[in-house]
Parts: sequence; C-alpha cells; structure tokens
Amino acid sequence: QAALDQVKASGGSVYAPTGTYNVTEKIRVFSNVTFFGDGIDKTILKLDASLLQNEDGILANDTNYGHTNIVVRD
Repeated sequence: QAALDQVKASGGSVYAPTGTYNVTEKIRVFSNVTFFGDGIDKTILKLDASLLQNEDGILANDTNYGHTNIVVRD
C-alpha cells in the first residue's frame, strides 16, 4: 500500500514481484495507477483469514473521489 500511496498524486506503476502476499486490509488504488505482478499464477494476493467474513473484496478505489484510469493486471 505504501508504494501505491507514493504514486497517488502523480500516477504511475507499482510492481508486486512473484510471491504469495497475505493482505491484512484492502489494497487501495488511485487514478492513473497500474498495479501489476508477474502473472496470475505467480503474484498471488490472499485476503487474510481474519478479514474474510468482513470484506467484500481485496482491492478498492475511493469512489467518493471519482478515481479513473486504474489498471490491475498479472
């Protein structure tokens, strides 16, 4: 999340290398940001089991601010 927060104002790309990531809170993405990994079977994001009952997804944008041009891939 810290890397995504760094490109919030300017836009840009954030890369998550191969691995399995235990995500403990929603990942927030912003306008003009691409969040990408090494492939669907290589960069794996898993929502922490403690949050499974309370969350509706692992990624979110802040629709109150009308974020656009968001890409999540690989």
